Amino acid sequence: MTVHSSSPLAPRPLPPLFGHVDANRQLFLDRLFAYLRMPSISAHGVGIGETAEFLEGLLGEMGLAVERLETPGWPVVVGRRVGPAGRPTVLL
Repeated sequence: MTVHSSSPLAPRPLPPLFGHVDANRQLFLDRLFAYLRMPSISAHGVGIGETAEFLEGLLGEMGLAVERLETPGWPVVVGRRVGPAGRPTVLL
């Protein structure tokens, strides 16, 4: 398969991405550690709602459209950023 440089699947240079990660390293680590400190034990129902609220706020601050889906079990938090049509989609 040949991928032309104008294709949405064409590889992009990574140095700008690495520069962004390096420049924001502490912010990214602070966000991660704040999330990891959240008590959330689904087997006991501990902290699940609070963690969902935390993720809603974090994703919203990052500019994503956030939706909280209530389920018969625990809530699901979905963050979306709509990009150009035909671009790859990433789901985390």
